[in-house]
Amino acid sequence: MKNNVCNVSSYGKTNVGPVRNNNEDNFFRSEINFILPDENGVMQDERIGLYILCDGMGGHQKGEVASSAAVSELKRLLMGFMLSPNAINFEDFDELLVESIKQANDVVLKINEDEGIPPEARRMGTTAVVALYAGNRCYVSHVGDSRCYLVKNGAIKQLTEDHNLASYLLKSGIFKTKEDAENARGGKSLTQALGPSDSSSLDPSTFSFDVDESCYLILCSDGLTDVVTDEEIASIVTASRGNLKKTTEKLIKRAYRNKTADNITIIAVRFDVDKK
Repeated sequence: MKNNVCNVSSYGKTNVGPVRNNNEDNFFRSEINFILPDENGVMQDERIGLYILCDGMGGHQKGEVASSAAVSELKRLLMGFMLSPNAINFEDFDELLVESIKQANDVVLKINEDEGIPPEARRMGTTAVVALYAGNRCYVSHVGDSRCYLVKNGAIKQLTEDHNLASYLLKSGIFKTKEDAENARGGKSLTQALGPSDSSSLDPSTFSFDVDESCYLILCSDGLTDVVTDEEIASIVTASRGNLKKTTEKLIKRAYRNKTADNITIIAVRFDVDKK
């Protein structure tokens, strides 16, 4: 890691939504400032941020248990590492996130196995999207269809690619538009999730970028993105003028207005870059 040049802040909120009786989403967010010596013994002031969002699935098969277990394991692994003396000189954060997600999968899989559910009948699982900020760079990894967006200068970019049938149908050319693929039968079916199978079936996607100017990161479950467009998200983030609490509350209200049928969870992260 190297000295950070920006302030980092965040706000997160989860909502059961207007239809369901239980909330299967879970999340964690944290920013930490700490001082560690570099390889020359010089004390360095470092800042890290860790953001985790999991959307459980399974209904009566305890999706909320899966998402909670995954968040807890990812928090334990990643916070434990980031607070260790080795972190200051570490560089391979992409691999760290991928391996942590796979270990979280093993934890959820064991819950399935302990319940005695045969592999062909396992429905308990969870998505996972993780963002980690360290040394002026942000790293994102995910499994499933929970998303991470970058909003900068009023424009929005989806950093994650949904691991579902719709994405497969679109990439394979069977459907020409995203809308047609998502409306196809089974389009929302996940092609990857934590819990139902061992880690050999997982291929977490990763993305990283330098935080070189002020911007926002939005992590969210599909209770938001099923009914709120990317353009609406960007407009609300921009109009909120850096007020992250207002950002999340407005996004949840928009999901309600657009008649979401799922739980809604959002983590909004703000990077303020000092270019002096």
